[in-house]
Amino acid sequence: MKFADALKEMIHRAKLTQKGLAEKAGYKTLSSVTTPIARGDIKLSTLCRLANSAGYDVMLVRRDAIEPEYPIKIEYGETEK
Repeated sequence: MKFADALKEMIHRAKLTQKGLAEKAGYKTLSSVTTPIARGDIKLSTLCRLANSAGYDVMLVRRDAIEPEYPIKIEYGETEK
């Protein structure tokens, strides 16, 4: 699934509109959601913020793991030191 389609599906499953998600995430403008969808590109911090607001987590999952592994959850609001 392409990135833009995945974002749209997340918004749909969360029963939100793009405008509703932007408001819930604390953005003042709708373009904070629509621009990344149109470009198919987004900063990780923005993705985490939108996913968190929609009730989702962002995770890293190994594609070709021989043994099952737990996904690595990316926490919203983490800062680098």
